[in-house]
Amino acid sequence: MNSFSDRILFAITTAVAVYIGIFIFLQVESISKESELNPYNEEISMAKPEDLLEIPSENIDIQSMSNPQNIKNTVTDINDRRKSSNDDWSSPHSKESFDGEKAALDAQRQFQEEARSSQYNTEVRKLIEERTKNLQSDKPAKKSTSQNPNSSSGSNNKYDGQTLVSYDLSGRFPHQNNSWNVRNPGYTCGIGANGTVVIRIKVNKNGNVILAEYDPSASKNANECMIDQGIKYAKMSRFDYSGSAPENQSGKIYYSFVSQ
Repeated sequence: MNSFSDRILFAITTAVAVYIGIFIFLQVESISKESELNPYNEEISMAKPEDLLEIPSENIDIQSMSNPQNIKNTVTDINDRRKSSNDDWSSPHSKESFDGEKAALDAQRQFQEEARSSQYNTEVRKLIEERTKNLQSDKPAKKSTSQNPNSSSGSNNKYDGQTLVSYDLSGRFPHQNNSWNVRNPGYTCGIGANGTVVIRIKVNKNGNVILAEYDPSASKNANECMIDQGIKYAKMSRFDYSGSAPENQSGKIYYSFVSQ
């Protein structure tokens, strides 16, 4: 009896020992395999400085005009045939050169043209006549001998350099000989806006810009803001009345933009 019990106890002990041995063996094997794995954070590597993409300087420099500091904030007429000068120059179209008598006559013709083309009613016609009489009754302004608001030299030379605005409209001048009427958007597009936008225009006899279109082939370094502002300011511009001009006279306005 005791011998049978001893055999059972021996069998149980042996089985437990085998199970314990197998368990220890599996644990050691598992730990050994885990130690061979690389830590997760070692698989993430930072780019070395020499591996970083180098951007050429020409790709990050803001394209600009040759020397924007020398651009004059004024308006020039491309068809101005006077001699050129960088130092001694004047503008032929300024407030100081305003001729009141000529302006009154031009206004009268303009009002008459508008009355015919628009078929104004009686009240509007009366208003036009009153405005014309008021202009004619005013004493004409004395024409100044100094034509350049930026210079007292009264020079007969034109500026020999780049300006923020220039226009090509044969035989036509800014409304009332005031260069401000050819509007200037040159500083309105902020940082990086260095370039030239050319706008094709059509002007009626009264001097109103009735069409303004962007000319991409003649423009340079133009972005969306510059194009939009060029078209906007061209439409805001106005030229003098001309009875001898075509019904729709074609021309161009050149706008130079300067980065702020």
